[in-house]
Amino acid sequence: MVLVSGSTQRLTFAHKGGRNLTDDPLAAGIPSYVTQEEFSRYQGYWWQPKTTDGVYRILYEEIDESDVKIYNFPSSYMRS
Repeated sequence: MVLVSGSTQRLTFAHKGGRNLTDDPLAAGIPSYVTQEEFSRYQGYWWQPKTTDGVYRILYEEIDESDVKIYNFPSSYMRS
């Protein structure tokens, strides 16, 4: 999140920054692959539209794909 001051503040700690799903199955603020592909929704966070106490809050979606099985399919394309 970028603050009015221009500085950045991390809001979630779900994602560790791993390079693949096996090493880092958690994500926050982005919808799952199925939601993106089937419903064309690419946003996984929403700001509170109104506040009575002057504090705006953010709601974010958190996904855990640790139970997703990963399959590798060999390509029929052969490099020369």
